[in-house]
Amino acid sequence: MASIINFPMRVKQIIRYTKSKLSEIRNHGSLNAAGIRNAKIQESGCKVSSTDSTTDSVHEDPFFFIHIPKTAGTSFRMAAENSFGLKSIEKNYGPKSAHTTTLARKYLVEQSDIFGFHQQFKCSNTRMYTGHVDAVPMAYVLPMTRMVTFLRKPVDQVISHYNHSVRWHGSKKSIEEFCRFPGFRDIQATRLRYIPIQLMGIIGLTENYKHSLEMFNHIYGTELPFLIENVNDDKKIEVPDKDTLALIKKMNTADVALYDVAQRLFCQRYEMYKQNLPWCHGAIQEQNDTHLAGYACWAHSDDPVELILSSSGQDIAETRAIHPKPFLSRFVLPRHGIIGFIFTISNLKDRENLEVRVKSTGQKLEKQFIPEPHS
Repeated sequence: MASIINFPMRVKQIIRYTKSKLSEIRNHGSLNAAGIRNAKIQESGCKVSSTDSTTDSVHEDPFFFIHIPKTAGTSFRMAAENSFGLKSIEKNYGPKSAHTTTLARKYLVEQSDIFGFHQQFKCSNTRMYTGHVDAVPMAYVLPMTRMVTFLRKPVDQVISHYNHSVRWHGSKKSIEEFCRFPGFRDIQATRLRYIPIQLMGIIGLTENYKHSLEMFNHIYGTELPFLIENVNDDKKIEVPDKDTLALIKKMNTADVALYDVAQRLFCQRYEMYKQNLPWCHGAIQEQNDTHLAGYACWAHSDDPVELILSSSGQDIAETRAIHPKPFLSRFVLPRHGIIGFIFTISNLKDRENLEVRVKSTGQKLEKQFIPEPHS
């Protein structure tokens, strides 16, 4: 009975509270990004200082930049430091590097505590995590669509890496010894192993660094400046001879395969960017006599991707990417990874010339590619 008697009073309290909050919003124009972020942080159990603030209009998930040696990574990292602020970048370049930050050193270098690092990481104003690190296992806790890296033509990357090793680390190895050393083989594919590269936020190309940066800024609404850093003017080798060239390709077959796919994706994506069309993160995962299946998602929307199947240029079926993909459940993806699609093709006579494309943009999906470096 008491609760019924007090009900009108409770309603009046709620009305007064609502009016107060509406007044606050009118006075301030809108809730600021820091307030929104602090609310999210408090929900996750993190402590928030009353003086915590940010100059960003919107704070999104941090970037995970996989810095592969000699691929313009230093230029990109310094551009991020310039734009986001030095303290907004967590870096892991190993136990001996002065670049490794305190948080990364404590949780990752000393303890190998990925979960502990992530718990601290998400409670901070960090905008990016980077280092000479593999994508896995950090790809299991940070969003795939915020994962960034740059790739370089394998021959150029190996030659540049060798010259850097000679100049700055006093290496006495010959180029042949360097190429055969396990730690320097397929270094780009090794960093990205286990990762379906079509799901990564963006893969830039060193040879197209300016366009890569331009596209990155457009996709994520950032303003990273164009910088050229860490250029080696003292090179022991510039143009490899025929035998060295053949050896580099032989020792880096996985890098060659990775770069070929990444280059095709980059060219396709850049053409779509120039037309102001959104990019779909998707791929064909499998095809047999009965079905063709894969996955597709948007980076900035949970709307399901609509797809068209065509045979020899003729549209024959449509579907949506709305099915669970257990294989992808380990990654942090849009729609909680429920981005699978499937076409039944058992009744088709021609299964050799099938094509899947995104209905709204015409983007053609390639076969899934996961780097497989040498053992």
